[in-house]
Amino acid sequence: MNGASRQTPIFPSRENYVDSANTSESPSASLALNLGSTTQSNLPVHYDAPGQVFSPADCGGQSRARLAAILLRYFVEEISHWFDICDPDRHFARVVPQRARACPPLLHAILTASSRHITRLPGFRNRDGDFGWKDMVIPGLDEDTALHYHNHCIKELLNLSGDLEQINNENLLAAAIVLRFYEEIDSPLENHDDKGVLLRVLNIFVNAQLPSAAAFPRSLLEIHYSGLSPLPESDHNRPFPTQNNYTEASGLRRSCFWVAFRQELYKSFMTQQPFTLPLSRWESFRALSPAGTGTWTDRLVLFCADVLEYCYGSSETNLIPSTDKGRWWDLVQYVEALADNLPPCFEPIYTLEPSSTTGEIFPEVWFSDGSYATGTAHLELAKMLLAVFDPTRPKLGHGHMAAMRALTATMRSTVTRLCGIALHNRRSPPVFVDATMAISACGEYFTDEDEREALLGVLRLTEVEYAWPTGNIAEKLKRAWMA
Repeated sequence: MNGASRQTPIFPSRENYVDSANTSESPSASLALNLGSTTQSNLPVHYDAPGQVFSPADCGGQSRARLAAILLRYFVEEISHWFDICDPDRHFARVVPQRARACPPLLHAILTASSRHITRLPGFRNRDGDFGWKDMVIPGLDEDTALHYHNHCIKELLNLSGDLEQINNENLLAAAIVLRFYEEIDSPLENHDDKGVLLRVLNIFVNAQLPSAAAFPRSLLEIHYSGLSPLPESDHNRPFPTQNNYTEASGLRRSCFWVAFRQELYKSFMTQQPFTLPLSRWESFRALSPAGTGTWTDRLVLFCADVLEYCYGSSETNLIPSTDKGRWWDLVQYVEALADNLPPCFEPIYTLEPSSTTGEIFPEVWFSDGSYATGTAHLELAKMLLAVFDPTRPKLGHGHMAAMRALTATMRSTVTRLCGIALHNRRSPPVFVDATMAISACGEYFTDEDEREALLGVLRLTEVEYAWPTGNIAEKLKRAWMA
């Protein structure tokens, strides 16, 4: 979402509203959307058969169809950036909306996410309480719209999750992932309960479709390996790949896996709970060989997950964190290897450190693409975790205080840098989530009032401009600062 699109829309007054149901022309009239019947109880088994498209009238008139069309367009232009941040082919912007025309669960998931996102942003509501976007009034949109679509989508996914054929439908996998985004912005992580209906459904589709062999590259260039392991062999029971062994999958499914992966990473980081997706499935990304920039970003995100596994455990370590100094040292070495081999595009195009004379708190860090900013942010989070969970740091006695001072400096530096990256790469909303993660973990270590207020400002901006919930984080920080 860019800054311009979040300006308060200029709505027509209520008496000047045009009822699209009574006009001969409607932007949605030519958009053949498969909105499905809201009263349908027996869902069809297949959703991607050719020609299975309904007219707008099937959704209850032109006004209802216009609502759906605007929400779909909003997803393409605004929300898809959240999903496609690491996907140069932009499957969620280009492929998912087309698949949704013939897949009611996927369409309902999109309409759920868009309607909740819009209603959470104050800049999209006028004095009369009506919502609009791009100077268009959105007919029929209110606080209950997202819940309406959400209930239909959950019902559809539940019905199909027991179908052995449909659990391999990548459109339904995409629907579950989009719906999880809705729950992320609608329900902040307030506890560690992973027993929700949606998570169970999502896990069914992910586990059914995730390949059992090593993950897949994005291009022929990226299947090239030198045959050399990037790190020495160690006893962490997951050697890096030395040969090509890939499982084919469509671009959309591959993109879905990485979105689900980042969603799981966020949950694991924020709740300090084990990583539940099988990390061994991504073996082919633990390499330093030539690859496209999208794959390099994926490698950085995967490395952050590997560090989280060391810190909190995973489903493949019996949920037990590691205390192995050798494994920690391997991860530290890999940080250096990544830094030495990253393509030049991951270098910021401009950096300016904050000036105390002007009262600036955060540095300016500009990247030419959001994926570079996201990859760098995950690398920063991984290094911060490695510093916190350093098993070689003295626990008591000589050197303990010096080590703690160095750790505090590292955490503060990471937080300010991630905030600077977010603030100066505003067209990449996920980077604000990365900054939020760092603030949540280490904001307590800031003692200066101006710095604290600046952190709260980043949290407020993240919620007001991007609809990502940060209120609980801010309240917890304030209580910690008062203690």
